[in-house]
Amino acid sequence: MTDVPLIQAAAAATPQQFALALSDPSFGGEPFTILLTYDGDLEQPWSRFDIPRFISAVAVRDPEDALRPTDCGYVLLSENGDLYFVGDALEGGIVHNAIPGTQTEKGTVSTSLGTLVLHAEHAVVAGASDVRLYDGKNWREVTPDAGTDDLHGAPIWACFPSSDDKTLLFSISRPSLDRIWLQPGDPEWREDMSAEDRLEIEQRGQTAFTTLQPQITAGYLDTTGAWHPLPTEPRAMPQASYADDATTWLVGAKA
Repeated sequence: MTDVPLIQAAAAATPQQFALALSDPSFGGEPFTILLTYDGDLEQPWSRFDIPRFISAVAVRDPEDALRPTDCGYVLLSENGDLYFVGDALEGGIVHNAIPGTQTEKGTVSTSLGTLVLHAEHAVVAGASDVRLYDGKNWREVTPDAGTDDLHGAPIWACFPSSDDKTLLFSISRPSLDRIWLQPGDPEWREDMSAEDRLEIEQRGQTAFTTLQPQITAGYLDTTGAWHPLPTEPRAMPQASYADDATTWLVGAKA
């Protein structure tokens, strides 16, 4: 069976204007994406852009938004910390922006970024451990303090548009940690404990860890940057959203 390109991400402004980010198996796993854009109003509707990254998200830029560059039609996010602004009116068709502190900028820090939301004059990206905001000139970290516990790892953030232009929805998935054997400094450690007591505590802890499910929560950021958890925890990891003027639905799959 011949390998065929796979759709990694897509976005549509109208049925006649959309963009597709395609992987190319012929590159043997090397970071590379083909971006195809379509504009049904043009005599030659298709355009192609080759991007040396894996693209994880594509968003349509509203012409009324103040996010710069204003001539772009689509914004792309790579897994490792790039924003690409794409538009026929831009020089070369693409403007590249490296997100500070990511693998792209430093070449040493591995940062997995998976979701992108264009929110008025801002681009918001989220992924492993943090949330970042771009105002067209500068980047800043806006990761909410969502709390921690001893049984789960660092949070993986995802952002979604909402029906309220003053808030952004987020989901958080914290994977369960691997078992760590009992050692000095742990709350249940005693210097005089027997080997049998230590084994019993470790086995009890092993059961707790192996039966633990990933922790999933959701909430929103308001205009002050304050974090508000939703009153009900999702039963599945949100992966997409749909919003009308009054309501937002989060859609996901069982973790």
